[in-house]
Amino acid sequence: LGNFRSDWMDLFLIAECRFYLGMPSGPSSVAVVFGRPSVGTNWFPLGAWPYCEGDIFIHKLLRRKADGTILGIADSLRPPMFTAMEPLFFEAQGLEPVDNSADEIREAAAEMLDRLEGRLDYCAKDDHRQNAYRMLADPYRVGLSPRLGRAFLERHPELIDYL
Repeated sequence: LGNFRSDWMDLFLIAECRFYLGMPSGPSSVAVVFGRPSVGTNWFPLGAWPYCEGDIFIHKLLRRKADGTILGIADSLRPPMFTAMEPLFFEAQGLEPVDNSADEIREAAAEMLDRLEGRLDYCAKDDHRQNAYRMLADPYRVGLSPRLGRAFLERHPELIDYL
């Protein structure tokens, strides 16, 4: 059958997709250039958030090795953690980044599909959690445009629990 892989076809597929699903990488920037909605998964490093309003993302969590607890987003972004990505740094801090599960990725993609098809209504509780997260996840008040996945935030209340 031959090799059908082509850089131009990659660009075409991203430019014409209903929405882009991927990690922070070059192709995620291509989706932005073509104005395609995006679902960012395993977003890392923390603090370098996706770009566009209307996008949805879920990020890696930081877990304490000593007791298995997940750090809240404010603690995950305090210096020297903000935008850190070196594995040895996290090892020295007694932390490990945790990849998103298949269920978390599926839930974020389903949320985007519901949004695109006009079937998505966020309730007051969703908006409250989202606003709490945005306040904590944007320590420099730059403005956090995308939404953290609703199910991800429900699944991980420890990200914002102390508010």
